Amino acid sequence: MKIIFNDSVIDNKIVEPDYETEFNSAKENGFETEIFSFEEITDGNINNALKFIKGSEKKELGIYRGWMMTPKIYEKFYNGLLKKNIQLINNPTEYKHCHYLPESYDKIIDETPKSNRTKGISENNI
Repeated sequence: MKIIFNDSVIDNKIVEPDYETEFNSAKENGFETEIFSFEEITDGNINNALKFIKGSEKKELGIYRGWMMTPKIYEKFYNGLLKKNIQLINNPTEYKHCHYLPESYDKIIDETPKSNRTKGISENNI
């Protein structure tokens, strides 16, 4: 299993400093770690974003540990990794359900404060 972290904004060959402790712990505990460019992926450059991630000969699971992405960007990330034979444990539908409040609010309504949503941002923009 691979754990995939986003890179540092300053140096795309090292992990984002906020995740450095987790990155080192994962390596020390036998996990394979990979780094990708968060900036490149949010700019829509999927190939550049994933250029440092080694592909696998056979399909293997991956876990993403990094900054939140919009559901559309996560879907591109997920599909880009699939081309490298890495399948994230959360597919795009599951990611959207967990990270986009309108998708999950009905499941947590009794466990969370009342939430309001503003109109004006279409779901096509997320």
